[in-house]
Amino acid sequence: MAKDAKMKYEIITDHRLTDGYCGSYRNGKPEGVVLHEPANEGLILNQIGYELRDPAANGIVHAWADDDELREISNTDYKCWGAGGPANARLVQIEVCRIANKAKAIAAIDRGLFWAAYQLYWYDLACTDATKNGQGTVWTHLAVTKFLGNTDHTDPIAYWSNVGVSWDTAFAQVKKYYDALHAGDSTIVPALGQPTSVAAEPTVVTYSRVKVDYEVTIVSGGYSIDSRPWGEPGQAFWGRTDNYLGQVVKAVEENGSGEYVNTGLGWIDKRALKKVPVVIESILFLPNGKDWVVYPVEGPYQAGDVISLESDGGSWFTIKGERNDGKVLIVDLPNFGPVGIYFDADKGASISKKYA
Repeated sequence: MAKDAKMKYEIITDHRLTDGYCGSYRNGKPEGVVLHEPANEGLILNQIGYELRDPAANGIVHAWADDDELREISNTDYKCWGAGGPANARLVQIEVCRIANKAKAIAAIDRGLFWAAYQLYWYDLACTDATKNGQGTVWTHLAVTKFLGNTDHTDPIAYWSNVGVSWDTAFAQVKKYYDALHAGDSTIVPALGQPTSVAAEPTVVTYSRVKVDYEVTIVSGGYSIDSRPWGEPGQAFWGRTDNYLGQVVKAVEENGSGEYVNTGLGWIDKRALKKVPVVIESILFLPNGKDWVVYPVEGPYQAGDVISLESDGGSWFTIKGERNDGKVLIVDLPNFGPVGIYFDADKGASISKKYA
């Protein structure tokens, strides 16, 4: 694809899917662009090959970028399957490869940002940031998760920040390419990491932490366990989630973007984890027509008083605590106040729970 503007980078047309394989856009053309990163390192052709083996199961985007090339694998005139139904029906999409070498990683990001700008130029769209409120044309997968839904991914913010490219810097670069394309020559825009005519102040990247206290279950394999969030200076590989599937671990902190969690095993990508539900309220149900034994809250629990409760459909009480290995439940009874009541499932008593 080409218009008249000079191209900063060549876009290799290598369409591997039949046009319309994934369907059509809701309004007949794209309304913006999504930027992704794949959460694991891999050569561009290997990454593409993985998607093509089963596009419906593995997902597929329109294009891939690494430090050496921009390769378009499906026709942007038709939708892809990269970010959930609502986004797929609206947006063209590109994956930017993860690369261990920082300079090459930044070069890959720059190519991805140019491709994003070119789509806006090609389809006569404005260049506006959608990550603040879901209103705009330039999206991250994280913004799609927040504002369009049907997906839970949070890329590429954390990884890009870890190699020194903030979202503000990334969007500004898209805008520079967009403006230059409309002016006729995108080659005049310095790539990220290249010196400009005026020396800029160095960007200082800080790595914030947020204290948390909850439990998670490791539910997905294929993710690394590291000494620090992926891509941060000093990050070392400690293992893989494959060896701990089903294990429950305690989360003690998250990184600033909320994409990585520090556990007793190390730092893990949140996409490999599922938060363990926390009980916030337990409700005791007592059916009508039964006698119930109640005790003083702190016992003894040997000889109690017998009461009968009658109300429409039975009675419900918030459980305040348990005694005697859960056999006695502490509730507030009308006209009695706090008491311990013997839980007798044989008489139809039951407990329901609400989770956060």
